[in-house]
Amino acid sequence: MEKVGIYICSYKMKIKHAIGGYKVGVKSKVGLAWGSLFSNHLIINMTFRFSTSIQNFADRVKNKHDVYQWSFSKSLFDPTAFIGLYHGGDVIRFLIHRGPRLAFYCGGDILWLQNEPLWQWLIKKVKADHVCENEIEQKALYRMGIFARIHPILFFDDWQKYPLSFKSSKNPHVWLTCHPGREREYGVELVEEIADQVPEITFHIFGIKKPFHEIWHDWYPANAGGFGTMGTGEVHNVRQATQSNIVYHGQVPSEEMDKMIRGYHCGLRTCEFDGCPHTVTKGILLGQYPINRIPYPHTDSYETSEQLIKLLKNLKNKTKPNVQGREAWLKIVSNFPWQ
Repeated sequence: MEKVGIYICSYKMKIKHAIGGYKVGVKSKVGLAWGSLFSNHLIINMTFRFSTSIQNFADRVKNKHDVYQWSFSKSLFDPTAFIGLYHGGDVIRFLIHRGPRLAFYCGGDILWLQNEPLWQWLIKKVKADHVCENEIEQKALYRMGIFARIHPILFFDDWQKYPLSFKSSKNPHVWLTCHPGREREYGVELVEEIADQVPEITFHIFGIKKPFHEIWHDWYPANAGGFGTMGTGEVHNVRQATQSNIVYHGQVPSEEMDKMIRGYHCGLRTCEFDGCPHTVTKGILLGQYPINRIPYPHTDSYETSEQLIKLLKNLKNKTKPNVQGREAWLKIVSNFPWQ
């Protein structure tokens, strides 16, 4: 039945795309650590198969380890952690694998899978371990009949690059990241709407160069001639688009951004469905006090904009670094290294 299902799902797909790609063979220290996530804890030598949809993450680690093309002869029986199941090609690789397999869900792949009942059914038919990063993801997978363990964190960087560098301030700096075209999802719209209520906060937005609320003028038509709708003459979004306590940095290289955020107070993440973000991991390692829509240990979370404003106003009262949070998260990050 599994073979029939794979054929039905993939008849329009090119075989090379369905089973191609690359895997990362990691060093023994990394393999031993991540091997412990498998049900069979005796796994020592393992590899990672990255979804083509998150190649940027694979690029961060492939220079440290061995990268080779996925193939039947080299890969079919390797104990493998499949990082992200974002599309049919990822799932096919996962299904035809014959060695120990583990699916590590990253967030967006779960949202995709919710709309793919056939892929859900096939995934549940094979023996595998399933791991996600928070309770929100775990509940979503459970509703699909997939039982996953929670294990933050998928941190692809060297934790030693993020020393304790928190600096208290009565005028805290808060940072967030955003992909162009996804300003509402990543909180830019929300920040622009509440920024004037927390004038002591400076918001640093990385990834976009301009406000979500752009200024526009509802002009009176010069020669309407009786046709169409007359404009009101109003200018819209002036307040949201011209706030002095919001800085739009645009695209900044990761290394440069990491240096810029060292003296900041807080990383903000507003996504309601998400994997464990770097605003949490990097922020806590730097000694900051992250604020998230999704609860994580040693961070603050909120449900309403009023609660968020209250948390932002309280940042100035946090005058010492988040040492307790840093020590707790450092154990997780250092025990599951990528270096």
